[in-house]
Amino acid sequence: MPITTANDEVDKLRHLSRDYTDLLFALADGPPHLDTDGLTWLSARVLDTQALTRRVLERLRALTAFTTSDIPEHLQVLRTVATVARDTTEAGLVLTDAVTAFPLAAAVSQPQSGQGPQDPEHDRARQAIAEKLRDASRTLQSCATACLYAAAPLTDYPTGTAPATSSDNARSTPAAETAHAPAPTRSRRLTAAQTNALRAIAAGGVTMYEPGRIGTARISAGGGVRITMSTYAALGRLGLVARDPSTSLYRGQRLYVTDAGHAVLSALPPAAPVARPAPPPPTERRR
Repeated sequence: MPITTANDEVDKLRHLSRDYTDLLFALADGPPHLDTDGLTWLSARVLDTQALTRRVLERLRALTAFTTSDIPEHLQVLRTVATVARDTTEAGLVLTDAVTAFPLAAAVSQPQSGQGPQDPEHDRARQAIAEKLRDASRTLQSCATACLYAAAPLTDYPTGTAPATSSDNARSTPAAETAHAPAPTRSRRLTAAQTNALRAIAAGGVTMYEPGRIGTARISAGGGVRITMSTYAALGRLGLVARDPSTSLYRGQRLYVTDAGHAVLSALPPAAPVARPAPPPPTERRR
């Protein structure tokens, strides 16, 4: 495997995070039916998790080529990526457990119209599958955020170079390196719209939903706050916000601020109070 640079790994880890999010979208509505088509759908999702595990392990191997456990930041990156590989494997096992409910669910004959209630065994199988999908989704959501956590320390190195080793740090010249210092901290990269959206999501009550047609997701914030999907996506790529996939987009998914997002909020200056216009002067009484 060729040795990559820090910027290469940042891009690949962020791409992995987006792929985890895509898989979460796929899991949101569950299998179409408890039949052969549903089993095919779920089997494909199991294979998706296995493919993600393989790609995370490739990133771990690549990172060990130029990181060192002697530097705490490097060690944290390696630990985070290793944890993502483990958790993705566990999510795949949970989805595989859901597969075991399909033979029973498909074998139970469904009552025809007017022939009585649905078989309780079929209902229990459906509930078991839904619970497994929720468990896997929660784990995969953590993996998506963790990929961004792992990428964050790597952005602190100059463009096109690998992270410095401890010996490099010992002989570095601050004046020369300061001239090529990387971009500012994450909080300074936020636009006004992103900052307002982050504060609104932290306040609570913000949800993402699909009004009816797939692919037309919107965000409802209330209180006169407007959050566009592009603003939310930008915050998500930075690992500052996420959504709760335990419910479908049709019902609405709660948006929340991650630990990294709260750290950014704490570093932001307090919001300026809304200026209220001064009351008009009283009119003079006519004499």
